[in-house]
Amino acid sequence: METIVPSVTNPADVAIDSLYEHLYWTERIRGGGIGRCNYDGSNITVIMKEDYIWSVTLDLENSWMYYNMIGIGIKRASLNGSDREIIQLKKHQIVAVTFDSDKQGNRLYYMNFDTGEIISSATDGSNSTIITRVGSQAYDIEINGDDIYCTAAFQIIRLQKHPGTKSQIIHTEKTQITSLFVYLGNGK
Repeated sequence: METIVPSVTNPADVAIDSLYEHLYWTERIRGGGIGRCNYDGSNITVIMKEDYIWSVTLDLENSWMYYNMIGIGIKRASLNGSDREIIQLKKHQIVAVTFDSDKQGNRLYYMNFDTGEIISSATDGSNSTIITRVGSQAYDIEINGDDIYCTAAFQIIRLQKHPGTKSQIIHTEKTQITSLFVYLGNGK
């Protein structure tokens, strides 16, 4: 294990830009925001300052990043932090957002901390569909092909990204699981 950016005090999420070899991260504190650096930790840049950003995901094809702010909802901005706009306002606490592009088009997938709902929508926030509910204390979500991986309380759960599919607990801990990273090695 190696610390790439030691100046980050309260990281919540990381996204990898394989096209330009950048790491993006969020700091979920008042005065936090989104930062970026090269893979080796050089060229550290603050992309934006916003309070209580939890997660970030990238749409490299269209040069967008999507992120959520606790208590506000999902926003998007260009990869340099400009052109910010609100995509989805939610009364409930959205804590995780991820992006996927497949034969159905570009979609956002996100989770509600309180209800455990996993929701999918178009990238403009329209055409919203509830995929399933996994339980409260849902913190993080990732997509790998047709599979959704997410955390809920002390568990990591896997399910298909189609509405109504059953979930499978694939790992359990004795403490809260608040973050998840799925590595797509060799396209699997």
